[in-house]
Amino acid sequence: MKCDRCEFPIPEGAPVYRRRDANQRGARWIWCAKCAAEESAKKERSRRHALLINPAAFEDEKWDNLCFSFGWRPAAPCAACGRPVINDRLSAKICKRVVCGDECRRALYAAQARERRKLPTRACSVCGKDFEPKRTDARYCSAACKQRAHRARQEAKV
Repeated sequence: MKCDRCEFPIPEGAPVYRRRDANQRGARWIWCAKCAAEESAKKERSRRHALLINPAAFEDEKWDNLCFSFGWRPAAPCAACGRPVINDRLSAKICKRVVCGDECRRALYAAQARERRKLPTRACSVCGKDFEPKRTDARYCSAACKQRAHRARQEAKV
């Protein structure tokens, strides 16, 4: 995984900072810790400069929050790989599942789809042993039980 700002690879296990860009329809940027610290410092300088120019503007707390509130939420582990992920405060809501990037999002969705497709365990029609079917119409736990059932049906016909 690479930082979208400095293009350097982010080491495995290092925290990932995810920033939402309100100007680009909610695009998410993945940053390293160094770039996140630089951006936070830049925002704080902008805030202090604006306060010097127009202190009356900061009386409206809502305007102040919209324009200059750039902070980070507490770290949460990635739902797929466990890496610490730190989202910005511009995100409108707290996500149910936090992921560090697109690869982990795809892996998480694939795992959830596999879990949804998983069929409940059944009892084999021949031996009575519980098994996990691979198909919705599976009735036997193994090829041997399937063959035993077939032979029993053939004997019944004769």
